[in-house]
Amino acid sequence: MGHKEIVEHLLDHGAEVNHEDVDGRTALSVAALCVPASKGHASVVSLLIDRGAEVDHCDKDGMTPLLVAAYEGHVDVVDLLLEGGADVDHTDNNGRTPLLAAASMGHASVVNTLLFWGAAVDSIDSEGRTVLSIASAQGNVEVVRTLLDRADVNYKDADAMHVHPRAKLSPY
Repeated sequence: MGHKEIVEHLLDHGAEVNHEDVDGRTALSVAALCVPASKGHASVVSLLIDRGAEVDHCDKDGMTPLLVAAYEGHVDVVDLLLEGGADVDHTDNNGRTPLLAAASMGHASVVNTLLFWGAAVDSIDSEGRTVLSIASAQGNVEVVRTLLDRADVNYKDADAMHVHPRAKLSPY
């Protein structure tokens, strides 16, 4: 029996699809974190959504399953969550969006998917940083190239620095 079958069996026998652990995470949040697409576990995410899992449920840090999947680079899960109605621009307790999360980790395919779904490219986190400034500082060339046509390259972050000097200071 695979993971999907086990989850389906548990749900069929009364398991609550939106039950939270002590950190406020649901099964969907955990699945978004742990799902390696190569093992076909995205089907668990699809099953949970079909069974009524709240796609925009926030844990104690304000993170949704979409934000978790974006950080982890699980593009197939990102697609499933967005198709299920997830908020593409939800911010966590630190003002981070799924786009910022994906860009900061260098997940270009997730960045492209989120932009396709209309993610706000010039959102600003609680530290005054934009997606482009974070991607530049991290040295994520592919992500930076993707963002350059869409983002405000003249924005000054909380340290009053433009993207260009920030990229030069990066050790990457």
